[in-house]
Amino acid sequence: MGLHEILPPGSGKNRAKLRKDIEEYHTAYDIDFDDTDIDTFIARKPDGLAFDKEVKLCVFLEYTRAMDTNEDWAETKEQEKNDRYSSHLGFINRLSHREQSG
Repeated sequence: MGLHEILPPGSGKNRAKLRKDIEEYHTAYDIDFDDTDIDTFIARKPDGLAFDKEVKLCVFLEYTRAMDTNEDWAETKEQEKNDRYSSHLGFINRLSHREQSG
């Protein structure tokens, strides 16, 4: 799996390539976007990432404080996190498959 870091502002050529890759991803899946959406996409970061190179696995780590006042809290929070990062996971998968195919 290729490692694509989300780069801070001013990273020059690498940032321009990242923006181009993000634009291509959104266009390929017919996702409506503008420059602000791309900036938001780049700025959204999980609390951490874990990589397993042997099985080519990337896990997003998002820490949340437990709330025991609502019995379906865990399921609701998990779905919110899945929704929040679904486009990022799709983007990473697209880049990984593109790099594997050459």
